[in-house]
Parts: sequence; C-alpha cells; structure tokens
Amino acid sequence: MPREAQTLLCLGRVSWKKGLEVVIEVMTRLVHARLVVAGNDDEGLTPRLRALAERLGVAGQVEFRGPAYGAAKNELLARATLLVLMSQSENFGNVVLEALAMATPVVLSPEVGLADDVLQAGAGIVGLEGVEALLADPARRAEMGRKGRVMVESLFSWPVVAAQMEEAYRCSIASRR
Repeated sequence: MPREAQTLLCLGRVSWKKGLEVVIEVMTRLVHARLVVAGNDDEGLTPRLRALAERLGVAGQVEFRGPAYGAAKNELLARATLLVLMSQSENFGNVVLEALAMATPVVLSPEVGLADDVLQAGAGIVGLEGVEALLADPARRAEMGRKGRVMVESLFSWPVVAAQMEEAYRCSIASRR
C-alpha cells in the first residue's frame, strides 16, 4: 500500500491528554504536510481543536476523521508517513506497536511508555523538534520503519510474549516449591 506523502497521523482517543494541541501547533511549520486525527471523541474536544487549527491558519492541513476500526484503521497506519503520539501520560501505547508493525515510523512524547524502546530500536524519534527533518528524509523513515517492524516482531509478537508468560508462570510455580 503506498504511503501518503507528508501525512502525520494521530490515531486514538481524542482526549485532553493526547497532546493534539501541540501537534496542531507544529503544523504551522510544516506547510506541505497534513495531519489526520482519527479516533473517538468522548470528551467533545474536536470543535475546540478545529477552532485552534482555524486560528493558527492550518485548518486546510488538518482533517478530523472520527473513529477508525479494522481495515480502515490498518489502512490509515499503513498509509501514514509518521504516527504521532504526544501524550502527556501513556503507560504503553498500543497504537505505537500497531504503527511499527506496518513499518510506519513514530514520533512520541517522552511520556509514552514505549519511547525508550523506540529510541533504542531506531524506530522513531522523541519530540516534535525533529519532525521537519524526518519528513524531508524518506530513506531515514524507511530505515526507521524497517527497524520498527523488527522491534515489534522480536519483542512483542505472540510467540515472544507467550514464551515470556510461560517463563513467568514457571518461575512462580518454582518459587512455591
């Protein structure tokens, strides 16, 4: 599936803690990029976020898609240039693994639980400061995507997780003896 050029994707709940405001603000520097925000909005924040985009003059670059599930979600992840998750607090971030499984590099806040793993694997960046350079470097993004896919397969695939759980149970049983 071909990637959409210069497309940032924020996928997940539209919530105060997801840092969507800062992603919309960075769009003022990314004049050739677009931002797709996809997710359910139980908090009713979309009108305020649309108003922010209008006020900053980037409304034409920002698209609010609403919830995306199944094949539609997978297509968004596969087509995006970058997944962006600027959460103020994210204990893990399943969407990060979903993006990396699609070889989509990620841009994370330091508060995303997987940020250190992503940096160590070379599968993305932490902080919005490097987004412009990353958008301009397709070879670097492709390498990050490849490394992200390897990270997911080697650390988070079902066989790996199942073996870890089996070992945890084995240790637990052994400690009772």
